[in-house]
Amino acid sequence: MPLGATTDLSQKNLFAYHAGDTWLYDKTEENSTMTGAVSRTVMNGPDAGGHLLVRELDGDTIDDIEYRVTPEGVWLLDPFGARDAFAGIYDAYPSYLEYVSGNYTVNAVRRVSKSGDLEVDIDGDGSSERYTADLTQRFVGFEQINVMGVATEVAHFTNKTILKFTFSSTPAGGTLPRTVTITFAEDAYFASGLGLVRVRRSATESSGTYVLRPYTLNLRSATVNGVSYSKATTGVDRDVVQVVVSRNGDSASVTESVMVSTLDPSGNSLYVQPSYSGAGIANVTLNKVSATQTRMDIQFKEAKYFAAGTYPDVIQLNVCIDAGCKFPVAGSPITVNTTFQVTNDPVDEPGVAALKVLSRNALTHNVIDAEYSKALGAVVMVSSWPQSALYLYDTRTGAEKKVPLSKIPTAVSVSPNGLEAAVGHDALITWVDLSTVGLQDVATTKALNLSTKAFDLVLDGFGHVHVMPETDQWVSLHSVDIATNSESLVGWLLYAGAHGKLNPSGNALYTADNGLSPSDIDKWSLDKGIASYTGDSPYHGDYAMCGNLWMSEEGGTIYTACGNTFRSSTVAAQDMRYTGALPLGGGVYGARILSLSHSSDLNEVALIEQTWYECTVSSTDPCYHHLNLYASDTLTRTAQYSLAPVLVAGRAYGQQGVALFHGAKGAGLFMISRLADMPNPAAEYYISVVR
Repeated sequence: MPLGATTDLSQKNLFAYHAGDTWLYDKTEENSTMTGAVSRTVMNGPDAGGHLLVRELDGDTIDDIEYRVTPEGVWLLDPFGARDAFAGIYDAYPSYLEYVSGNYTVNAVRRVSKSGDLEVDIDGDGSSERYTADLTQRFVGFEQINVMGVATEVAHFTNKTILKFTFSSTPAGGTLPRTVTITFAEDAYFASGLGLVRVRRSATESSGTYVLRPYTLNLRSATVNGVSYSKATTGVDRDVVQVVVSRNGDSASVTESVMVSTLDPSGNSLYVQPSYSGAGIANVTLNKVSATQTRMDIQFKEAKYFAAGTYPDVIQLNVCIDAGCKFPVAGSPITVNTTFQVTNDPVDEPGVAALKVLSRNALTHNVIDAEYSKALGAVVMVSSWPQSALYLYDTRTGAEKKVPLSKIPTAVSVSPNGLEAAVGHDALITWVDLSTVGLQDVATTKALNLSTKAFDLVLDGFGHVHVMPETDQWVSLHSVDIATNSESLVGWLLYAGAHGKLNPSGNALYTADNGLSPSDIDKWSLDKGIASYTGDSPYHGDYAMCGNLWMSEEGGTIYTACGNTFRSSTVAAQDMRYTGALPLGGGVYGARILSLSHSSDLNEVALIEQTWYECTVSSTDPCYHHLNLYASDTLTRTAQYSLAPVLVAGRAYGQQGVALFHGAKGAGLFMISRLADMPNPAAEYYISVVR
């Protein structure tokens, strides 16, 4: 090839080395099989004399290479690695001008040839061997090649070294040839500002056997003088992830995904390594979607274990060319900010159909207790806010009447004929003639003396009010004669805080222990209103009763709060005997009945239940309320509905059942509910027409 023009290579900045500079190369063997990566790093220097140390890592192999950069070019120190093994060669070649600089002619060839004593006895005959070393270098010129996906001008150099060893003898019985020749060949390409961007090397013996199988290094990325170079890039489809989840929702954790896109023109896969804080994040996993896309799945922790609040996290994604992540690509690291917001907002109960109602009206007062008057077609309620009062809500028209009370009420009872009510207070009973309640907040009332605080009470059809006290332990049943305003105490067999229900016949009162384990039910006969204790159930923990009870419409069945049912009979041997159970649903430890109504005309039991543990004990698990329907003759559940959250002013509030009533002859089903955590008491309680 003819010589070309002279070029000043020193103006090209081909050999700029700085401490900390790094280069990463893809290594490809002769058969084009990718065998890995090779890195080169300037460990120290250049010093004042231009000396520097470059460490080359090829898999587990580490080579420390010494260079000296001068205006003439790049000198390779100890080019044969002979300093410690072959003193003769080292003395002849302590360094070699590997790549020239300055003014140089295209295709000009530099050749250095030396021979001498190796000063090492290889064959063991007592004499050192001879060597000949021919080094030839040529500056081929400037070319255009693809560097990291971009056509780039490079300076092309070739180096060829022929090293010949001559032995004075052959070992006994051996086959060692008397002359061994090894030829090293290299094509190196340097780019301005980047340095070595491609090199091809090989070494063969004179027989053609490879000493060093041909391989090529192609630059994949570099950091030179603090500047990073790489055509591989990365990005995410979103760098902000916001999750809002309720503590009252499903216990399953939430997972959000971010797509990480990586582009490497060389076609090689990139390495993605996440690190993250763990305020709200449980874990981060990576799933390879394609050669250029990785899905990052962010799994957040379960909201039920958190207090309401906001929990921020930061995910840092390091995207690199190598597994050790010494060589990040452009755009790396990427920061993804996440916000895990936990609320107390209620959510629909999974797997249970939500109850749909015909109408729902907000009450202007709270509800402490409520019963239903079939004669008046009205719900009778007592409240303490905004004032102590009895309310009569007409379920046919939605009109409501009010009777002010002199004390805070604790309970209300409606007489069997539906025309009278008794309201319990602390040391007082207010009797109300419901038929006289007018639109002007007036009615016929009577104050009755009471020597205890009423927890629950029953107004019978014989002019008496029977009160279950709230405080102390074993107490008497207090009976008050309305006509004479006289109080009598019956026995010491009642546990304070018991609930009571009148048998529709009017001849018996049943009470349920509340706060005892095991709980029991008791019976009191009413002889024209005069109460006497007759006994308890024959069971002691055999069937859970759970502290409350309700009567069937005709009076033959007692329903208890845990769903177990018992017979009501005038025959003592049959009274309070177990007859079956209503199947309740939901909750870790089952459900409890809060209110129950029976319609003989519909052969239907309707009730409100709550998941007991979640609603009364746990502070982390979601509390659910249901409205259930049953066939009263078989106790088979025919429907279950969840009380779904109610939206008020754009915010959802959990709905809790309070009371449930059938209308006369089964015409209508009415429910009172309240909204949990509602800050406005005027929007806390509702009455709904279910059907």
